[in-house]
Amino acid sequence: LKGVEKHFFKERDYAVEKFSAPAVNAKCGSWFPYLGKDFSGSAVYTVTFTGKPGMRFLDLGMVKYSARVRLNGKDLGVAVNSPYIFDLVPALKENGKNLLEVEVVNTLANAILADGVFEKWQKLPKECPYERKQRQFEIESLDSGLYGPVCIKAKK
Repeated sequence: LKGVEKHFFKERDYAVEKFSAPAVNAKCGSWFPYLGKDFSGSAVYTVTFTGKPGMRFLDLGMVKYSARVRLNGKDLGVAVNSPYIFDLVPALKENGKNLLEVEVVNTLANAILADGVFEKWQKLPKECPYERKQRQFEIESLDSGLYGPVCIKAKK
């Protein structure tokens, strides 16, 4: 797991910066132990595997919250809700080594929890009627990461 970009709040908006922590071995599940509870942004999970005839679909299981999949450098697409299933055929080396990269992006909810940010955020004028619904979504969307189970299937 390697953090790629970190999203954080400024006075009345947010910014994105490159994240340069070293890659760590991570299990499926929350990325909090690796990136922290207040990390909002994107991180990439990578694994190499040997392709076999019949491999067809990658099923990521549960993702919090969106995933972009690349196989051997080829972009296989983005999913923002379940099912997180991707067709591997366009880039799969059936009898060779394959590099799979899954970029997961969470919401800004975690950045709002950073020290002092939530207090400032609460004081901002709430001009948008969407605010009430958005706040509830933020409370429910703190979990972040690739939860899995991740598997490769012959059929969808």
